[in-house]
Amino acid sequence: MLRDHGGIGNYPTDGGQAMFFGFGPFGDEWGSFMLGAFANDVFHTVKNSFTLNKTNGFYLTDTWQASSKLTMNYGLHWDLPGGIYEKKDRATVFLPDAYDLNNGLPGVLAMTNSPLYAPRSVTKVRLNLLGPRANFAYTLNNSTVVRGGYGLSYVPPDMPIGLMAFNSPVSGVDTTCQGSATNNWDSPCTDIGNHLIQPAGRSDLNPSHIFYNQIVQSPVPTIKYPYMQQWNLALSKQWKGDYLTELQYVGSKGTHLPSTGVGTGTGGSFNSIDQLNPVYYSIGGHAANPQQGIMDATGLFAMEPCGKLGGAVTTVGNCLQPFPQFAGVLDTGANSGSQRYEAVSAVFGKRFRTGSVINANYTWAHTVGDTDQPGFGGGGSAQNFYNPAAEKAVGSFDVKHRAIINYVLDLPFGKGNKWLNQGGVSNVVLGGWQVNGITTLQSGFPYSFSNANVNSALFQTGNTYTNVFGAGVARPDLLAGCNLKTSGSYLSKYQNNNFFNANCVVPAGTTSPSDQQTDAQSFMFGNAPRNTDAIRSQALVNFDFTLGKTVSFTERYKLNFKAEFFNIFNHPVFGNAGSQLGAQGGYDQGSPNNQQRLAQLSLRLNF
Repeated sequence: MLRDHGGIGNYPTDGGQAMFFGFGPFGDEWGSFMLGAFANDVFHTVKNSFTLNKTNGFYLTDTWQASSKLTMNYGLHWDLPGGIYEKKDRATVFLPDAYDLNNGLPGVLAMTNSPLYAPRSVTKVRLNLLGPRANFAYTLNNSTVVRGGYGLSYVPPDMPIGLMAFNSPVSGVDTTCQGSATNNWDSPCTDIGNHLIQPAGRSDLNPSHIFYNQIVQSPVPTIKYPYMQQWNLALSKQWKGDYLTELQYVGSKGTHLPSTGVGTGTGGSFNSIDQLNPVYYSIGGHAANPQQGIMDATGLFAMEPCGKLGGAVTTVGNCLQPFPQFAGVLDTGANSGSQRYEAVSAVFGKRFRTGSVINANYTWAHTVGDTDQPGFGGGGSAQNFYNPAAEKAVGSFDVKHRAIINYVLDLPFGKGNKWLNQGGVSNVVLGGWQVNGITTLQSGFPYSFSNANVNSALFQTGNTYTNVFGAGVARPDLLAGCNLKTSGSYLSKYQNNNFFNANCVVPAGTTSPSDQQTDAQSFMFGNAPRNTDAIRSQALVNFDFTLGKTVSFTERYKLNFKAEFFNIFNHPVFGNAGSQLGAQGGYDQGSPNNQQRLAQLSLRLNF
């Protein structure tokens, strides 16, 4: 059974995923696979797994009319999310402080419901998740009201994809077929013995030894439970002439949120807990590369016996890592992120006696945090897991300014209206018209810079976590005093491929985009923030407009006509240009990512 690599969920039967790399001998990945020539492909085999979570909750609420002017609502929510476990206990956790009985080293991969880890759940079950809520409304006078509120709520426990059982190393395993274009269904993977490697399942309750020298990803049990706090305060006033105004402040704070981490190509963003401590980076060095005339590895790349590994020969850097017996360790359930959002909005509204309405809303907002949208490509990835404070930055979805104007206007012509209040031909032609629309003005999104040409032993490249020294995604330096912004219209920026000043973006420790890093500089972290609002994408300016008319033949029969235009002025809005220093082909230009003008006409007879 083949399963789309982009999908997530339970596997009701043994199955897996197939990933194809290169076009194969027949010019197409899928075509070559179907014809039996599937060289350089990866088969991810998965044991049938069912991730379960039983959630309960209780809520108490009350309303208190404290006075004729003050009303209060308050309540308490008791969340009992239970644990996350696999139906047949085919799930694992990583215990960084436990010692492996096989080699005496810290770091144990343990099965749930086993002597090494007794609970069935990969997360620690909490029974004290209490969420208070309270709000009030106070009437200052007949036309003015003050409202406010506060609430605390908990994030669903299944939000991190890494907690799902199919992500456990005992539930899934990769078979890589390389080096030949003649592999076929009779001998699918000649380089590994003509078979697909099968997952271990629950065959070994102490499976750490199975994964020595491999990358292990599993959640570290934690009592940290993600929660959100939200609060607001608003002043509303009804004015003479059916005018309405409101001024509102809104805030929220997320604590213990799933971490941004690094992407692994499986829909998850995980934290590396096996990163080589930066205090050792000064040792430096480089790997052997005979093709470039570098015959000997030096420094952290030098091969020497490692006492931790019983004298086995490995790199100096690997021996210094927290868990040298593994090629990497990823915590798939880290709740170490935080985020804060604040906004002030102003609302204006006007109602007309004819039924027409005009509303205008302006919001200033700002989002700051060290996590964005784990697993969904939102914002920059973590760079240095030893310095989480450096990941604090503006949110990738931060929109500082947003204004929306919407209106529904009945034109005052024809029978029953101010002008041409008569029947006949003039009423048929000019009466019954209505216009409505939505105008949206919005500032752009921040940029996230990364570096492609980096020390691949330290930093992750692409979606595959193969960097042995365990850091995150490298970011470049942004030169101090250099203005990232460029002048001109966005059309000219698109035509000239200069959405930002590329001379400001340089490899860490250097002063020019074309500089090559020295061995020492290749171990430096860039000073670019995870997301930066020093430069933003193009602002959104969009007009949606509808023109409609109703013709009444009799009291029963009416004909409705509508002409609807979305993005009526066909205004292009360019998304973020490519922002990876050293990417093949340079920075891409980006492209319009909003909907082109769309017009539709409709005619409907009501009876």
